Amino acid sequence: MLRQTARSLVSRYRIGSAGGRRSRSKPHGLVVGLSPTATGNRGDQALNTAVIEALLTHNNEHILAMMTGTDRPDYLPLGDRLTLTDDCIPLFTTRRAFSEEGTFLRHIESSRALAVHGADVVDESYGSERSAGTFRALELAGRLGLDCRLLGFSVSNEPSESFRDRLLTLPENVRLMLRDPVSFRRLRDAGVERAELVADTAFTLVPAKVAEIDDSIRQFFDDAHGLSSGGGVVGVNLTNAILGKNKENFEQTVTLFAQALTRLLKERNERVMLLAHTLRGVDELRPVYERIDASLRDRVMLVDPLPHARVLKRLAGMCRHVFSCRMHLAIATLGMARPVSCFPYQGKFEGLFEHFGLDRGGLLSRDQLPKSSAELAHWMSGRLDQTDALAAQVAAKLPEIKRLAWKNYGGLIPQAALAKLGVA
Repeated sequence: MLRQTARSLVSRYRIGSAGGRRSRSKPHGLVVGLSPTATGNRGDQALNTAVIEALLTHNNEHILAMMTGTDRPDYLPLGDRLTLTDDCIPLFTTRRAFSEEGTFLRHIESSRALAVHGADVVDESYGSERSAGTFRALELAGRLGLDCRLLGFSVSNEPSESFRDRLLTLPENVRLMLRDPVSFRRLRDAGVERAELVADTAFTLVPAKVAEIDDSIRQFFDDAHGLSSGGGVVGVNLTNAILGKNKENFEQTVTLFAQALTRLLKERNERVMLLAHTLRGVDELRPVYERIDASLRDRVMLVDPLPHARVLKRLAGMCRHVFSCRMHLAIATLGMARPVSCFPYQGKFEGLFEHFGLDRGGLLSRDQLPKSSAELAHWMSGRLDQTDALAAQVAAKLPEIKRLAWKNYGGLIPQAALAKLGVA
């Protein structure tokens, strides 16, 4: 019965193999398929905030924000120009969402464009169901004749046959926008020639003003001698992806990092700010904080509670250097022209480093971790010694990366507005 309903709706909207015509002759308005907004994930918050605020600022059309996960994005500025719907979630997460297909078609029938967050959730790293569901939504919108695009996404590994086939069978008006050169090459090598190289939309996120930062955090930077230069504060972000999944590995790696940071603080005249990028991340960092030598605690801060993604971007920019497990904290740091060193997983960071021309010596995966805290501290200290040179390299490359990030919005934002932003 549901399948028949879906088919009748597809027929009603005249969706054919070459693209359909809509019932209204002058479509208007934008539909944005949000990033899943996992509870407390500041990466998702950065993506959604960046895209919605960019569209609200540079386009006067109505925007329908469409949830693709169950967590409500309460941080979005809902109002007359921005509305939110949660009635199509299964379409983006499963292959069996027949009634939601009809609801989706009714939502988009008079819209001119659909933009869906790709990030790293569409390449099957988070399961084939979400990937297939997302591409089904894009297929429906493409065949209805909308301007469609999958916003800056990555491909962690060589694309599977099923993933490649989904991309190749999408209508021609669905744009595939890759957020890093490694992902771009992977799709091109797989025969997906429509791939476009852009950069992550989070590079367009506007950081919070210094005045918006909590007084105790500002004081921590002030005590380290100057906000404007970063004040000798080193940002550190660690998650279970690097600390370890089971209790034994977790305990060993937490001790390793706590001892390495203790050594670093004793050897260098710097401070350490522990920066989580998820609510869970605060709890993951707390054991590291508690095991740093107590005599050095006045030079260490665990940022708790977790602030908004815009605040975290500002904090990252105030640090001299950031060591991160989280992709979007690394993006926030680079977006503020500060250098990063990363603990990679799922093939996420290599493309980001290549985008900035950064040497992969700044990537240290879990299986490459030194056995001793002295070796780990030595590696971190060596990266800090390169801070000024790395910062200059990042700053030189950043204008081009921002230009590529704004390319995600081509066709969604008027050309005149993009020209003012330096996007050809």
